[in-house]
Formats: sequence, structure tokens, C-alpha cells
Amino acid sequence: MGGGPRPLLPAASEPSATARERGYARLTDAQKSAPHRSNVAGRAFLLGCAALALLLVVLALLARLAAWNRRDVVAEAWMERHTPLYGVNVGGWLVLEKWLCGTTSLRTKCCGEVASPYSAAAAGDSEDEFSLTARLRAADELDAIDAFRSARVSSVDFEAMASAGVTAVRVPFPWWVAREPAPPGSEAWREGAGGYHVGRGIELLDQVVSNAERHSLSLLLELHAAPGGQSGRQTTGRSDPTWEPSRFDADGALSALRLVATRYNSSRSVVAISPLNEPELPNEVLLPYYQRAYETVRGSGMRAGQVAFVLQLYGLGAIFSLGWAALDSPEGLPAARYPNIIFDLHLYYGVLVPPFPALFDRLASPHFVAGPLVHLESMLLDVGSRPALTGECDAATERWRSP
Repeated sequence: MGGGPRPLLPAASEPSATARERGYARLTDAQKSAPHRSNVAGRAFLLGCAALALLLVVLALLARLAAWNRRDVVAEAWMERHTPLYGVNVGGWLVLEKWLCGTTSLRTKCCGEVASPYSAAAAGDSEDEFSLTARLRAADELDAIDAFRSARVSSVDFEAMASAGVTAVRVPFPWWVAREPAPPGSEAWREGAGGYHVGRGIELLDQVVSNAERHSLSLLLELHAAPGGQSGRQTTGRSDPTWEPSRFDADGALSALRLVATRYNSSRSVVAISPLNEPELPNEVLLPYYQRAYETVRGSGMRAGQVAFVLQLYGLGAIFSLGWAALDSPEGLPAARYPNIIFDLHLYYGVLVPPFPALFDRLASPHFVAGPLVHLESMLLDVGSRPALTGECDAATERWRSP
């Protein structure tokens, strides 16, 4: 097209002076009102933040109050009195676990070398106490069990423990020992209980309690083997791959606990009792048993302020299924109704690391086993409301390796 370039928009006419003044006045008014609106918005923001902070504080206080209500203050006081615990186990004694008793002999402080019952010719290839007892009974050699029990743990051992700085002893006992003995040589003495040899029976625990009191040592008494078994492992006295939870005899276990709790409820050394070792029972069986066991122990004179009730959390899974939820639930064993419950951890990381467990045992330092892995379990337990101790572990330190 001809002619010069055309503007894209029509040209605006120049505003008059009056229009400019009106616009300036409107701008000035807006500028004057901006600080006012800013102050209002700022105050509203601060008030909102304050309200949110107050809400968070209230929620935090409520959460802390809930946590306080869940805490077992009686158990915490018990731990305060008895910490630190430098403890040992007297395992492989009243429950004849083959891996602890060995198949030859053991060196004892009181009596030199004492033959393991598994070394007897009549023992054959027995893998647990049940089969061992049956074979020794058939060969009329039950005295081998009595001789081993008498020498394995004695007053000399308790004197040595006290001298070494030990403050606590965990004593695993089976249900067949928690009974009065029959006259030696009698038919009842030969028959025993449930296929097991009773021998001196409860008198063996009497000896332990007396020695502990003499040397001012604390005792944790633990039902290590329940009638019917709490698992199918040899730690219950009988290795049975066909075992089922329905075989567990809760009434029989409670009877053993009742005898022990009644007998030692005034002992100054018995500071803890455990109703079951390493159970492999479903919660619907375990929780009612724990409730009944707690009532049995307390009803037999072991007061909550003096004697802790120790429950095992065997493996990480038990922390989640028992320590976090079931035991603290209203249907479980909440601290308000079941005070002074202590958790017991069994830490066997060293022997449970495939495919080279032997190499791991040799190379893994106690600082590793008792370091990150144990710290992990400790952090998990912190979510719960009960203190914990370590009843068994596979870590040895130089301090405890002296003969």
C-alpha cells in the first residue's frame, strides 16, 4: 500500500493537567492506604502463627501425657536401683542343653573335671535331655545327671562371680526341677516327671538362692522349659520338629511358677522372674498366658515394687508384634495394670549370619555386635514404654574371658 507506516494503535490524546492531578491524587491515596492493609495482614499472619504454635504445643503436651501414662515408672525405678547389671548365665545346668554341656567333660571350680552326661556310653547319640534321660534310665545311670548337676554350679562359683565383679546371675530352670524331690532310689525317683529326671529338684534352686544371698548377688529366675514345650527346640528339653503350639501346657507352667514365686518371695536376692524362655507361640496364646503368669507371681507374694516380671522379645519381629503393640494395648499388659515389666533381649547376631557364621564369630568384634545392631534394637524399643536388659548374647569381651 502507498503512504508511510501506520501506527498499530490510534494515538492517545495528551491528558489535561486536571486529569493528571486527579490521577496523582488517586495514586497518593492508594499509597497512603497500603501500609494500613499491610499491617492488618501482618497482624493476621502473626496471630495465625501463634494459634498454630499453641495448637502444636497442646498436641505435644497431650502426646507427652499419653506417653507418660504408658510409661512403666515402677520398672524404671527398678532399673535405676539395679543398674548397671553385670551378669552371667548358669545355662547348661538344670536344662541339659547339649551344646552347652558338651560331649566329654567340663572343668569346674569345685570338683575339677566333671563328665558330661552326654559322654556316658549309654547316652548314645542323644540330642536333647529327654532322649538322654530315657537312655540313662534304661541303663540305670541316672546318677550321671545328679553328679553333673552337683558339680556344674556350686558355692565356689558364686564366690568367684562376686570376686570378678558380677552383680547378677540368670538361672534358667525347667518345670521338672520346680517340684519337691522323691526319696533317692525310690520308684518315684526313678520315674521322674514327664520322662525327665527330677533328682534333687527344687533343692537345687534353694542352693542357688542361698549362695546368691551369701555373696550379695541378684538373681533372675527363668522358666526355661515349660511342660509341652514353648517351642520345638532343644532349649525346652526336647527337640521336636513336629511340635505345635497346642502342646504348650499353660496350667503346668503356672504351677511351676507358683511354687518358685511362693518359695522365694522373701529372698533379698531374687529381684526378677521370667515366665518363659524364647517362646514361639502366637500372641493369642502368649498374651493370656503372660497375664495369668503375672497374676500368679504377684499373687504368690512377689510384689511389683521389688521383683521385676521379665518378658523376652526374641528377635526383631517380637519387638514389632509384642513390644510395640500387643503388650501395651488395653488387651495386653499395659503398665497401669501390670507394672514393673522388663523386656529381655537375646542377641545372637554372631551365630545367625550366613553363610560364614564361624568366620563372622572370629572376626566380629564385641563393639560391632554390641554396637550398631544392638543400638538399632534399642531405638526400636524406645518407642515402647518398658526398659530392657540383655539376658543372652554371643559377644564375649576380654574382661570376661579369664578362666
